[in-house]
Amino acid sequence: MHCCVLLVTANIANPLLKELKSELQDKERKFSFFCGHDCTVIGVLTALGVKDYSLPESIETMTPIGVKLVFERRRDSEGSA
Repeated sequence: MHCCVLLVTANIANPLLKELKSELQDKERKFSFFCGHDCTVIGVLTALGVKDYSLPESIETMTPIGVKLVFERRRDSEGSA
C-alpha cells in the first residue's frame, strides 16, 4: 500500500482508536461494544500495523465483508493489568 494511503487510513481510524484506548483504560468498564463499517475495520487494522494480507477464497480479497475484532484487557484479582 502506498505511504500516503497508509497515513490517511490511519488518521481516519484515529478517533475510533482513541475511544478504544479510553475504554480499555477505564478500570470500571466490564464490556464495550463498537460497531463499524468494513472501511472502518481496514483503517483500524492499518493503524495497528497489520501486515498486508489477502483473502483468496473470498468475494472481496482485501477488505473483509464480515469481521470481528476482539480486544481484551485482563486483570488479576486485585485489578492490576
